[in-house]
Amino acid sequence: MDENRISQFYYSGEERRHYRRFPFVFPIKYTYLGNNLEKLKPSEFSLYSFSNNISRGGMMLLISNNIPAGEYIGLTITLPIEQEAISINVTGKVKWIDKEDDGYLAGIEFCKITEHDLDIIQKMVDLDIY
Repeated sequence: MDENRISQFYYSGEERRHYRRFPFVFPIKYTYLGNNLEKLKPSEFSLYSFSNNISRGGMMLLISNNIPAGEYIGLTITLPIEQEAISINVTGKVKWIDKEDDGYLAGIEFCKITEHDLDIIQKMVDLDIY
């Protein structure tokens, strides 16, 4: 997927966000985990993509494979914070997915994330530093 094309994708459905989104393209590593949050089974391989935006509650990604809504993925999000890269590990639930020319646009809701990592994301959103 072309990092330069990611910013042109926007969800055009009904607005249901609870948190302000921060538009930023950054690298994401993701792994399919299954459909049961209590019995997650990571796949044997990870894929890489880019985000379109992020908020305290979730993010939008352009991914290469169709992961049905309701399924879970493990995410490693690398954020540039104060001139260093910080990696955050999150479990997310696919809330919606749309087919695009270069793959699939997916809305991800964060399910398992530490309060510390939420604070890092919120700091980026509040400061709008990028």
